[in-house]
Amino acid sequence: MRRLFCTFMLVSFTLNNFRSFQEPIMFSMLPINSLKEDDKYNGTHLVTTKHKKYSSVLKTAVIYGANSSGKSNLLIGLSNLQEFVFYNLAGNRPLYRSVYEPFALTKNVNQNPTLYEIQFLIGKYLYRYGFESQHDCIASEWLYRNEKELFYRNKQKIIVGNSFVEGKGKESQTRPDALFLSVCHSYNGLISKEIFDWFRRIQIRGVPTKGKTLMDNLSDQNPNQYLNDPTIFKRLKQIVQLADTGIVDFQKHEQNIVQNKRNPETNIVEQTISKRRNFNVVYQCGDKNVELELDKLSAGTLKMLYTAGTILRAIDTDGVVCIDEIGIQLHPFLIEALLNFFHRNNNGRSQLIFTAHNTYPLRKKLLRRDQVWFMDKNANFSSQLTNFAEFKIPPNSLYEEDYLNGRFGGIPLCDFIDFINGEPNDSKTKSRRR
Repeated sequence: MRRLFCTFMLVSFTLNNFRSFQEPIMFSMLPINSLKEDDKYNGTHLVTTKHKKYSSVLKTAVIYGANSSGKSNLLIGLSNLQEFVFYNLAGNRPLYRSVYEPFALTKNVNQNPTLYEIQFLIGKYLYRYGFESQHDCIASEWLYRNEKELFYRNKQKIIVGNSFVEGKGKESQTRPDALFLSVCHSYNGLISKEIFDWFRRIQIRGVPTKGKTLMDNLSDQNPNQYLNDPTIFKRLKQIVQLADTGIVDFQKHEQNIVQNKRNPETNIVEQTISKRRNFNVVYQCGDKNVELELDKLSAGTLKMLYTAGTILRAIDTDGVVCIDEIGIQLHPFLIEALLNFFHRNNNGRSQLIFTAHNTYPLRKKLLRRDQVWFMDKNANFSSQLTNFAEFKIPPNSLYEEDYLNGRFGGIPLCDFIDFINGEPNDSKTKSRRR
C-alpha cells in the first residue's frame, strides 16, 4: 500500500573521481524557480514535499550526450552506491567488493578515493549520506539530517552525534571495508532502517550491474514480471491498445517445468514439477483472435511493454526509476505518450530519470529546462554535466535545433563531411572540444 503520508524523493547525487568523472559533478532534481517561462508545467512536472526549504522537486529529468560521454556512468555510479549499501549487510558479502573506480585517463597514478554522495527526502527530513571508497577500505563516511551531523567517519575513527543513538557503541564493530550505516541497520537502527527502505525504492534499468554484461541486462528486460502483477496488468493493457500495436489482450498460460535431480543420499533420480506462468499476446484478425508468444514480438514492442511496466511500477511504489537509453527501439510518439502519462498520472511521490539521444522531447518542449541535462567531454576526456537552465536563450528558442547545432554541448564532434571526402580534420575536432 502506498504511504501517502510520507515523501521519498531524490534531491541530488554527486560523484567524484569515478570512471569518466575526474572532478565533482552534481545531478540535481531541484527546480529552478527563476524559469518563469516554465511555470506552466508546475502543476504536472513538480511534486510538493513536506520539507520547509525544498518545498518541491522535479518528477522527471533527462540526460543528453554523445556516445561515451558518461551518461551511463552517472547511473552506474548510483547503482554502485545502492548495491554497496546493501552488500555490506551481514550475510550478503561472501567476498569483499570494491566500488573504487577512479578516473583512469591521467598521466599519474590516481590514488585519490572515489566519492559517492546522495541527498534525499524522507517526509520532512533532508538526508545527506555519502562515503569515499579506496581499493581496500572506506576512507570516510558521513550522514546528515537537515544538515545536522548524525555521524562522521575518517577511516576507523567514527564520531556519532547525540541524535544518532543507534550508532552508539557500534563504532568498534565496523570493519575497515564495511559501511557504518550498514552496521547500524544490522542492529535494527530506526534511522538507518528508514534510509535502507528509501534505497530499496531505487530501480535502475538498462545499465550493466556487477557480474552482468550489458547484453545480459538487455535480455533481462522481460515484460512478464509486469504482466504477472495484477495491479499493473490492466493499465499496461490499456497503454498497449492506445499505442496502436494491434494487440487487443494478453492470455496467461501455465507451463509445467519438469526437472530431474539426483538425491545425493539415496542416489535416486527424483523428479520435481514446478509451474511457470507465461503470457501470449492476442491479435484480432478479422473475426478471430490469434495468439503469439512474447518472444515473437518485435524488439520495439517488447521494449515498450517493459518500459511502460517499469513506469507503472514506479508510480505505484513511490520510487525513483532510472532508465538508460529510453529511446532505443521506441518511436518518438511513444516516448511523448509515456512522459505525458507519467506527469499526469503520477500523483504520488515517484520520479523518472532517463538518458536519451532522441531529441523529440526537446522539439516538443515536453520538459522544463531545469529537467534537461547535457553530458559533454572535456579536452582530457573527463565528463562534464551541465543543466539546460544555465544557458541564456531567447524566449522563442528552438531547443532541438540549438542542441543539434552544438550550442549546449553533449553532441559528438564528428566532421562527417570531411570524413566522407577522405579528409578527416583532427585539429578542427579537437578545437571544438571543451
